[in-house]
Amino acid sequence: MNITVCFIFIIMNLFAPEFLSAQNTSSVNIYNEERSGDINTGSFTFGSYVSKAGRSEFYPKSSSLHIEANEIDSIVLPVVLFYFYHTVDRRKVSLFWGTSFEINNDRFEIERKNIYSEQWFSVGSVSGHGTSSVTNYYTFTEDGPFSGVYSYRLKQIDHNGNFEYFLMNKTVKIGFPGVYKVSQNYPNPFNPDTKIDYELSNDGKVTLKLYDISGKEVASLLDKNSTPGYYTIDFSGADLPSGIYIYIFTASGIDPDGISFDFSDVKSMLLIK
Repeated sequence: MNITVCFIFIIMNLFAPEFLSAQNTSSVNIYNEERSGDINTGSFTFGSYVSKAGRSEFYPKSSSLHIEANEIDSIVLPVVLFYFYHTVDRRKVSLFWGTSFEINNDRFEIERKNIYSEQWFSVGSVSGHGTSSVTNYYTFTEDGPFSGVYSYRLKQIDHNGNFEYFLMNKTVKIGFPGVYKVSQNYPNPFNPDTKIDYELSNDGKVTLKLYDISGKEVASLLDKNSTPGYYTIDFSGADLPSGIYIYIFTASGIDPDGISFDFSDVKSMLLIK
């Protein structure tokens, strides 16, 4: 080996990052095993993933690391995830994950599916930190899944459009309410749109009717048979004048023990235009 070739070889290995220095002319596979742990917020399980990088090349005029795919392998720029867990509050699901290393990371898209389905749905997105060698923490909250059991995963996408999936090992269970309940509308006061949440612990007939201050019915928002779960009604008062309105929620039926139930609640709302 002549002196010039030897010198170039030493320089390339001196500045190459550890995860690529072993193979600088072929694809590199990076694996991470599943682990379990515990932190102050409770028990959780780390995610498992496989990242795949292609041939690496360095550009001396740039301070950024460039990684290119070879002819066979598609490239996914590496992001090292060191935890991925969730919490559930009623039907509100919060996801938490952290990275210890990122290259060219544009964003994480959050995807969810029912465990009995094969179809994934995108439910949100969180921006990444580009290229980073420090610890970064991420959170995402979804307030919406109906009662059921779900899987969540992250689709990490780089600025070039390459992507990799990180699947959360544990499933997320949205249980059934233990009571009948209707919430105060929010926002309140409103103009002209507002929401009302309600909860059902058993199958039953539910109604939600709106009255003006004189007692006249001005809208029927709900009148149907429904199964147990958490629900949200969207209401627009665009066709109503400003003022105070009363809404009455009722639920009735027979529970699994054969006992009849009859629940009702009354609340007011304020429309300001």
